[in-house]
Amino acid sequence: MQDVHLTFPIEHFHAMVAAFAEQMATQHEAVTILDCGCSSKAFHGYLVLEWEDEVDESFIAQLTADWNILDFSVYSVPCLPNERVAPLKHAERAARSQS
Repeated sequence: MQDVHLTFPIEHFHAMVAAFAEQMATQHEAVTILDCGCSSKAFHGYLVLEWEDEVDESFIAQLTADWNILDFSVYSVPCLPNERVAPLKHAERAARSQS
């Protein structure tokens, strides 16, 4: 599982979220929009996308070529086998089981 966090100028927020939502709806792979909003310090728009497998190389090329994208990062999300669990949720469960 991999996530992509991307940032863009806040004035393009609605257009970017709509464009990515439309693009993700046509993907053959399982891609989910996890979050979107505005960053607290620089006031950039952001979008977080999640792939069930690895991010498609053509999508990374698209982000690199798009001048509206200020920056992006791709990272792997640890999870338990057959279960989608964020690291924090996993830590909470482990703490409860030790009590």
